[in-house]
Amino acid sequence: MYQKSDTISGGTAGAITHTRQTGQLVGGSDHIQKGFDSLRGLQNILSSGTQISSGDLQKISYMLGELQKALSGLVAKKK
Repeated sequence: MYQKSDTISGGTAGAITHTRQTGQLVGGSDHIQKGFDSLRGLQNILSSGTQISSGDLQKISYMLGELQKALSGLVAKKK
């Protein structure tokens, strides 16, 4: 969701937001499917019952919020 090579601030959510605002792809992708996959993965972590440190919980909550804002109004493609 975040890489050193990111050219857009905000990781995957930032890339989605950039594409939605400008129509320009980031790295050749709109990142929407990656965003939905990441959102689902983070939700699975929270619902798994795995013990999570308070710091990690804050990071996960932040990333979930950013992805939810970026993906607001969009629909995931069926695989």
